[in-house]
Amino acid sequence: MRMSPGSSPLPLPWFRGRLLSGQTRLLLLLLVPFFGFAASGCGGDAAEEEESRGSVSTASSHARSGSSSASEATQEPSTAVASGLQWSLPISDWPAGLLSVSGTAPDDVWVAGAADAQGPAVLHWDGVAWERLEAPVPHNLWWVHALSPDEVFFGGEQGTVLRWTPERFERLRTPALARHTVFGVWARASDDVYAVGGIGSRGGFVWHHDGDQWHELALPPDLPRLHHGDRPALFKVWGDADDLWVVGGLGVVLRSRGGGPLERVAIDSEDTLFTVTGSGAGRVLAVGGGVEGRVLSLAPTAANLSIPALPLLQGVTFGLQEEAWVSGAFGTILREEAGDLVPVAPGLEVPGESLHAIWVDPAGGVWSVGGNVISAALDRGVLVHGAPSGVRAPALLEAPEPEAEPVQCTTPRPDLGAWSVARIWNEEALGAIRRALPEPTVHARNLYHVSLALHDAWAAWEPEREGLIHAGEIGAGGASDRRAAMSHAALRVLEHRYRQRTGGEASMRCFERTATLLGVDPDERRMEGDDAPAIGNRIGAAVIEAFARDGANEHIDYKDPTYRFGN
Repeated sequence: MRMSPGSSPLPLPWFRGRLLSGQTRLLLLLLVPFFGFAASGCGGDAAEEEESRGSVSTASSHARSGSSSASEATQEPSTAVASGLQWSLPISDWPAGLLSVSGTAPDDVWVAGAADAQGPAVLHWDGVAWERLEAPVPHNLWWVHALSPDEVFFGGEQGTVLRWTPERFERLRTPALARHTVFGVWARASDDVYAVGGIGSRGGFVWHHDGDQWHELALPPDLPRLHHGDRPALFKVWGDADDLWVVGGLGVVLRSRGGGPLERVAIDSEDTLFTVTGSGAGRVLAVGGGVEGRVLSLAPTAANLSIPALPLLQGVTFGLQEEAWVSGAFGTILREEAGDLVPVAPGLEVPGESLHAIWVDPAGGVWSVGGNVISAALDRGVLVHGAPSGVRAPALLEAPEPEAEPVQCTTPRPDLGAWSVARIWNEEALGAIRRALPEPTVHARNLYHVSLALHDAWAAWEPEREGLIHAGEIGAGGASDRRAAMSHAALRVLEHRYRQRTGGEASMRCFERTATLLGVDPDERRMEGDDAPAIGNRIGAAVIEAFARDGANEHIDYKDPTYRFGN
């Protein structure tokens, strides 16, 4: 590959146009070193035609019974032709960033990524339909390696390594602590699996699975150190039949020869290296960088090959003719032609900050995934695809509609052992007031009326007391019945006054939770009978009715009909 610091194969006006197209892109590029490559996976401290038509299927029963279904695709992605390939965006604006792509054939492609409300992205293309699988973990997955059509490995946060087979999707037990992230995983065989990662940008590790258990491999003692003395994280691993390669922060390159110990390969750069891969012809490349992208040839000879006018690079793979393909910031895709890396212009507007990974299938199709994966956002996932002539392009996969998170009560539970029932419901009133807009006189009125309802229900069990609003009730039973009547009375008033106020849905959930804790059915609204629920409901209704026309204008949302705007 003919590259040198003094002569870039990239035309400078191409990159300058991308770089200076807006303040956001310029700022993003300048800030890359300061992110610590946080969410790029690659190091940051985030804890710290007929041809292209297809559909999205539900899980097939024989292979993916644990998956969740996606909605059916009804349209094809728009396409453009460049570099002899038909380019399309089968996935764009996915709710979570897409971080890795791997496969064994054009109709056996896996995509992994960050988590959204439904869990991490685990997507599979079978040549006809997209399918989303349900992973057995809720957090981000940073890498996927398809060993065979029947065995796929995933790596992610919380020390996660997953193994998918047609029979099941399982989490392998690893030697991880909770903060470990597996940024890269690669398998030579089912009993020869490697995982690399760190704790954010530090604490690099290499694990090996022998089919029975994991073992942590010793790292060379001469690794460079971060400012606090810890070793940098390690981000990707790749190997062949004999050797193993690992890359990571501070320009770390490790190599194991023939199953021997990991040794450091010295290079003249401390830029982060994100990805490493090799070809059948014995070539090994790594990519990374900061403000300036880097492509390193590690084998057959080592050389730090700088491309001055190129932005951050994150993905690298080899094509059918042993040509290198590279992806990176601002939708950058490069292809090796006659020994030079030249930009591919797909003719499509690729959203997001960077293309994090790239892979070429056995038919020559190019797959690259990314999104907002440099900053901590980890959203706006995208898949770019280049289809050779006569090869089916993947169908459009619509992003799932975001599911509205159920409103829950987040206030502390009442202290049933220490508080009276009157205090419990007054605390619920105060909680509703805190959620609502500041309306002092409205809330003072509501507090008073809740207290009246509580008093009158209490008085029904006191022969010498009369209710202030609703008198004449005679309660039967003991203290538990009185508490139930008081709860029903207060609940009816609170529901009536706060259901439609700001925060009303959360207040309803809190009222229901408290009633249930007190052994009261919040949906029991019957007013006929002499039992505690009926008495409480009658008293609550009486308080509401008694003050419906008290001059507060509750019926018109407390507005003053005599007020006139001065302007």
